[in-house]
Amino acid sequence: VSLGSNEATRRAAARFAAGDSNADRWLALGARRAVEAQCREYVDAKLRDGAATLRTQVMGVSAFDAADDAARWAAFLRWRHQLPRETTQSTLTRRGEAAWPQLYYALRCGGPAAGVAVARGGGFGDAVERACAARAAYDDAVEVEGWLADGGVGADDASREVRAAAAAVVRDAACAAALEKADACPFEKAVANLLGLDDADARDAGVVRTVEDFCWHALWFAGRPGDGGRDRLRAAAKAWGSDHFDPDGETPLQYATVLLIAGASTEAVAHLQRRRMPQEALHLALALDAFGLLSDAVPAAPTTPRSATKRHTTASPRGGNEAPGAQGEGAYDLARAALAYARHVAAADA
Repeated sequence: VSLGSNEATRRAAARFAAGDSNADRWLALGARRAVEAQCREYVDAKLRDGAATLRTQVMGVSAFDAADDAARWAAFLRWRHQLPRETTQSTLTRRGEAAWPQLYYALRCGGPAAGVAVARGGGFGDAVERACAARAAYDDAVEVEGWLADGGVGADDASREVRAAAAAVVRDAACAAALEKADACPFEKAVANLLGLDDADARDAGVVRTVEDFCWHALWFAGRPGDGGRDRLRAAAKAWGSDHFDPDGETPLQYATVLLIAGASTEAVAHLQRRRMPQEALHLALALDAFGLLSDAVPAAPTTPRSATKRHTTASPRGGNEAPGAQGEGAYDLARAALAYARHVAAADA
């Protein structure tokens, strides 16, 4: 099977567009892995910049040289005073540093497969190790199933093991205590919640700190067996709106990224168009349309006016005339936008 096949991608995308929850879980997995890779790049950059100080002043030469990136990142957070008191007082350590942040960020940067590497032999308990391994196997099954477009058959066995392993995490005495205790290490609580598939709405502000963290958390639960896919993330993104993610109109790509990750493809394109980024909107729309993900590109015109923004200049989100292709909240006319762009290029070449 060629996992790079455009035809396979189109088939799976068509299933998503038709409301297939299995296909949406496949796309949610891809979105989650993209967010994980972004976090890994950030961590790598911070570790690279701080390596000299970590080695000579924070960890010590021998400890630094013997550590892996998970331990070094925990040391980095300790150095920057970004670990809460409950975490620094935890008795569980791995390679000389607080253990639970290491496992959380292994999951956050590399998914359950990276979690397996950190959890194995780290003192986290059999239930945690089993849950990491089960979710890694399930993710692999979902990926293959998505490309093959088998409609939910290949991941059945992996789904059962994920559910059983999650139940074992919730029953585990230490994990259960972490979920219940108000003063538990927030990273331990987060890991227990993620692996136990306990509560999609339970997020600690000290752990889930950024928009990307929030999206990753939502995608983790969106991809679990039996979940409705990314419906909850889409609903939250639309309910909060652009004024929450981009209050000053200076970072339009941030809200567009959230919408795209959530599976609201047309809304992401329309948002870029409204924010006076017609070329970016058109290029994204063309790519999405090629894979059948922009089928609802021209919904009905809006019946309610948009809310006012905080700033009104020619570069502000809704300043000036409506851009070609923009049809109001959540709508985008690809044909109109492409024609306007073609006319612009023709005029420039004249």
